[in-house]
Amino acid sequence: MRCRTFHVEDYVAPGEAYGVTVKPIGPQVPATLHRHDYHELMVVLEGPLVQRTDTAATALVTGTAAFLRPDDRHLVHAPRRARARILNVVLRSAEVDALGARHARDCAGRFWWTDAPEPDLVTLPPAVFRRATEGIAALAEGPRTPLRLEAFLTGLIADVLRDPVALDPGLPPWLARACRRAMDPAVFRGGAAALAEAAGRSHEHLCRSMKAHLGQSPTTYLNGVRMDHAARLLRDGDQTVEAVAEAVGLSNLGHFYRLFRRHHGTTPRGYRQSARRAPV
Repeated sequence: MRCRTFHVEDYVAPGEAYGVTVKPIGPQVPATLHRHDYHELMVVLEGPLVQRTDTAATALVTGTAAFLRPDDRHLVHAPRRARARILNVVLRSAEVDALGARHARDCAGRFWWTDAPEPDLVTLPPAVFRRATEGIAALAEGPRTPLRLEAFLTGLIADVLRDPVALDPGLPPWLARACRRAMDPAVFRGGAAALAEAAGRSHEHLCRSMKAHLGQSPTTYLNGVRMDHAARLLRDGDQTVEAVAEAVGLSNLGHFYRLFRRHHGTTPRGYRQSARRAPV
């Protein structure tokens, strides 16, 4: 099948790091595949739809994220008599290459950095899908700078990698459900006891299972979720550091500072200042 090329200049203004578009997708199959001279994050807002490449046809449901590389030849269309919508973030390839170099240990073999012939597809858990769509909406409204882009992408990638199925495809279904529930503030604020209740297992059983499958205690796992959430609040909101600590369920401010520095390499205030230092 013939292939056309889409160009970054058609979607990203000079001096900006990315562009954002929302597209309705109908059942008419495009006449040709296409590729890009840029990287793309495609999120299915309303599905289902079908993605076709040179070698496969794959059904994509609402909440699927596709990490498309420049040479991925593909097209998308809705099934017969259906309509769908996709949300695209068009990324200058230099930004993606720099991000992959900085986070090679976490990203190797995944997302845009896979050597697989097909693009990497991830079905986002509901809470992650909601945060991703909200984050992309925020990207569309603010200055389109490299720092704001990286803050969004590292948050999304961290969310995906924290998903228990990504960590261990052999995870027991009850534990996978419990770890996804851990993303809910009502759960992570309550600590290990709340997670055990969400899992429907005893604290001891939960500890043994998480150690065996994830190599972490429930408290360590939840602290990672808390610090990711705290970083988003500091980056996107105006709450005081004390209020952010309370929001993630940590009343001991000194403990919050220690955990935050351990996870993010800086203090909460330092993180907020760096996130807001982007040029406008």
